[in-house]
Amino acid sequence: SYSPSVGLHSEGESLCLNFGQQPFKFRLDDMVREERDKLHQAISRIPMDASLVNAVVRDYLEHYACHKALAAFPSLDDSSTAPSPSPAASSIAVRKEIRELLVEGRVEEACHRIDADFPSLLSCNPRARAYVRCQEFIEHLRE
Repeated sequence: SYSPSVGLHSEGESLCLNFGQQPFKFRLDDMVREERDKLHQAISRIPMDASLVNAVVRDYLEHYACHKALAAFPSLDDSSTAPSPSPAASSIAVRKEIRELLVEGRVEEACHRIDADFPSLLSCNPRARAYVRCQEFIEHLRE
């Protein structure tokens, strides 16, 4: 166990301790707020290119298989030339179907679908294969 300790340098020195009975002189909340405000100001001074922000949003929507939002996103884009769909975007429907199969506990069907559409995914990624097999084991226990 740790206890706070104070060392005094010479005889006759004294300390006044405050364990919360009186207001503290140092305002930690104010310091945290000031530091947070400084950080927000520094971030807001960074110039942002709209096309970069749009690309980040588009990648996020692709990654999480939000195909309806992704389909609506180009109409919100100011650029006249919408980018061509990436390979990830073209597989959104398949990935969403695989995700739904896994959520519903139909792991074996999901594995067949993964092998059909992404043949090297489970064979080249031992961690993904382990996750799927663990989920399959859990589903067998639920039955």
